[in-house]
Amino acid sequence: MPIAFLMNMALMASSSLLAGRYFASEGPRYRLLALVTLAYAQIVFIQLFWGVLGKLYLSNIALSVLIILFICYFLSRQGYPSSVKMSLMPDNLISGELLSNRVAILCLSILLGFGLVKLSINLVNSPFGWDSLNYHFTFPVEWIKQANLKNPITINDDLAPSYYPINGSLIYLWLILPLKNVFLADLGQIPFFIISFLALYGICRRIGIVREYSFYAAGLFTITPNYLKQMEIAYVDVMVCAWFLMSLYFILSLYYQGKARHVVLSAIGLGMLIEIGR
Repeated sequence: MPIAFLMNMALMASSSLLAGRYFASEGPRYRLLALVTLAYAQIVFIQLFWGVLGKLYLSNIALSVLIILFICYFLSRQGYPSSVKMSLMPDNLISGELLSNRVAILCLSILLGFGLVKLSINLVNSPFGWDSLNYHFTFPVEWIKQANLKNPITINDDLAPSYYPINGSLIYLWLILPLKNVFLADLGQIPFFIISFLALYGICRRIGIVREYSFYAAGLFTITPNYLKQMEIAYVDVMVCAWFLMSLYFILSLYYQGKARHVVLSAIGLGMLIEIGR
């Protein structure tokens, strides 16, 4: 657990430094989504790199995370705009005015409460679901055993999953590798519920919808029954949704602002979406 904590803290630190260095002029919501995009891109890149070399060991991955952190630290020292606040507090991500709305606070409290209950249930229950038990979890187990990314044939000799895009399984591998179990991996989709909410809220704001209605749109989307059901299972459906919404958010940013840096993030988001699997 300490290794998993340190790896993820180093990963978030390097991504935060990159987001602060290259996207400091954007708003807190944009920087947070940029941070998340860069963090998951690192996860996929590092594991693909060592998996292709047949050296997919925890020590190599941890070393890579530290090297990237040091590189990002030195990059961030070159002309870092210290005058720009890097606050990611909720009142800046959404709006202090909006969070003073009692209806909005009630809706957010219900969503957070339900999410915490589901999160605690997932931590104590064994994983279930066809996809997670047949390839989203079994593939990472085989990759850990073989130290490469060779996909095994799944149950009933079904060849199709062996050719699926694997970004979703790589995210689960990242959570399984330090502990050698699915304690954390069972929660692999949880961050993407928050990401989807913020991305949809950001899309609504980009197209000129007022804060209150943008919040309600994101909230109504979040309480969709089939969407909430994904909290219980280690699938990739919400991951796909989150990457789609984030890509659309960055594309809209490119459309309205015309800055080249939006192209980079939208391209990463689309690449993660295409290769996330199903």
